[in-house]
Amino acid sequence: DTVKSGVGNILASIGIVILCGTIIGTILEKTVAARTMANTILKIVGKDRSVLTMGITGYITGIPVFCDSGFVILSPISRALANRSNVSLAVMATALSGGLYATPCLVPPTPGPIAMAGTLEADLGLTILVGLCVSIPAVASALIYANKVSSKVDIPAQRDKISALIAAVSMF
Repeated sequence: DTVKSGVGNILASIGIVILCGTIIGTILEKTVAARTMANTILKIVGKDRSVLTMGITGYITGIPVFCDSGFVILSPISRALANRSNVSLAVMATALSGGLYATPCLVPPTPGPIAMAGTLEADLGLTILVGLCVSIPAVASALIYANKVSSKVDIPAQRDKISALIAAVSMF
């Protein structure tokens, strides 16, 4: 009974948020909203900063959408930007991952930060502001790592499926 009521209370407080995030992710996937967002960010930061574009796109998308769903949604955009800017796909994937993982870990409305804010009885608005401020250096670190370390791994954006599978297996 204790477990049932505890899990029920947690799901009652964050269930709607999870549902809304899933709906937003589906909308981003089924429409061209994610591509439009990436193109808009690319116009703002400049065409030569496609890695920064992927980090920012991941950062924004990671707020309402789970990071794994966001990666699936944004991977084709990452591949297209890598191909267009002649950057290794490893760099783009690292930048995208850094953006996608920073906000779901630290910024509500994702379930983890909401659950912690509820447990600690913290002000949700303040939690969002602090989470946004703390996640920016995390994304910046991921972008630095992508440019310094991931750039040493050359994964072309356009290739056949067999060579892509071989490259993915060889990385592990």
